[in-house]
Amino acid sequence: MVFHLVGWHESVNTGGVLQEIDALPDPTVTYKDNQIIVPSLNHILGMMALGATIDNARLASPSLRSIIELTINPLNVGAEPTSPPAYVDLFEGPIALVVGEALTAKVSNTGGTAEDDVILVWLGDGPVTPYRGPFRTIKATGSTTLTAYQWTNVTLTFEQTLPRGRYRIVGMAAKSDGCIAARLVVPGQPWRPGVIGHDAYSDIQATRFRFGNAGAFLEFDTHSPPTVEFLSASADTTEEVWFDIVPVT
Repeated sequence: MVFHLVGWHESVNTGGVLQEIDALPDPTVTYKDNQIIVPSLNHILGMMALGATIDNARLASPSLRSIIELTINPLNVGAEPTSPPAYVDLFEGPIALVVGEALTAKVSNTGGTAEDDVILVWLGDGPVTPYRGPFRTIKATGSTTLTAYQWTNVTLTFEQTLPRGRYRIVGMAAKSDGCIAARLVVPGQPWRPGVIGHDAYSDIQATRFRFGNAGAFLEFDTHSPPTVEFLSASADTTEEVWFDIVPVT
């Protein structure tokens, strides 16, 4: 099972009316303006929406409209994910899209002024198979200045030295002052599985993305360690990541 995180963001004042927002610039998928073209990972595994006064959010595509557009509820009313984060978990019962069709995201807000609204979608190749077995958690840190509301790649330093070998990541958490989400980047791998971010150690995390509950993310070799792309509401300069890992070789 493979999964991948994509998103939309725009500073908008919708006046309580649903409005399409722009896709996040992303080298991993074909996108233009408000459309993301559905890749080979064509199953919706999860959805999340946030904004300071957001009151409605939907996903739309030709295949979805054959029944109804997908309403995202619950919502994160704020600039960052709530604690615990509000999201729709479809990892074990995903909704299929058509490869090559255009997927759009819509939001409605009521604040009366422009605000930054974000929609995230997890795409996969089918239902997840959770990992059930022993793992270890290792922490890594970064010090990259993030660009607000863009995917920013962060080089990480592990707090402990891993023995030479290959490791499978079966969970991840990411923290920075304005963290909305983060996704894993492994050299040579096209997909970037991601997680909901948090901004405080006391935040209640989405356990779907920890401890094997989302299955395997990706594998990496200690000679080519992973990096992580952060999506933040602010220009943070300190990043922290926790990986749940299993030795492969």
